[in-house]
Amino acid sequence: MPTSAECSSYATTSSLGFSSYTAAAGDTESGCLQWAPDTKELEYVESPTEHACPTEASGCFCVVASALAGSPPAVALPPAPSAVLSYVTIPSGQKCSQTGTGRRQPSLAECEQYARSKGHHFSSYAAHAGDQESGCVQWEAESTDTEYVTNPNEHACAATKCICVA
Repeated sequence: MPTSAECSSYATTSSLGFSSYTAAAGDTESGCLQWAPDTKELEYVESPTEHACPTEASGCFCVVASALAGSPPAVALPPAPSAVLSYVTIPSGQKCSQTGTGRRQPSLAECEQYARSKGHHFSSYAAHAGDQESGCVQWEAESTDTEYVTNPNEHACAATKCICVA
């Protein structure tokens, strides 16, 4: 896990903002985080315990030991989404996995890639327990808003249309 100084240095070299705070008792966040792909800020959470990257974060950054003695450590970036994907839309009531061989719900990064390629506004949020929605959705037929709903379970499209990877 990087130090606050390493996270701040990476933010500076990447032209990102930086903020930090100390985790409260019971918090399950630590380290150098970026909450959404389009957020232009890294956040460092000081914690006595190292925690897994939160599922609602778009990226957590780690330190990679440098091969050169005395060189500052490099910060590992999360993997970039695939450069070329085929997307299909499905109507309300269907699941990506049931509409064609090899179709699946896109990842958060793939959904954002789709939204950006269409010039749409992109946002994401985590579904609450019991919510029956998941994946890459557009709530209105002609919407220029695309949302990603993080849910460990695939649900039938609850929106006007949903986006799948073919």
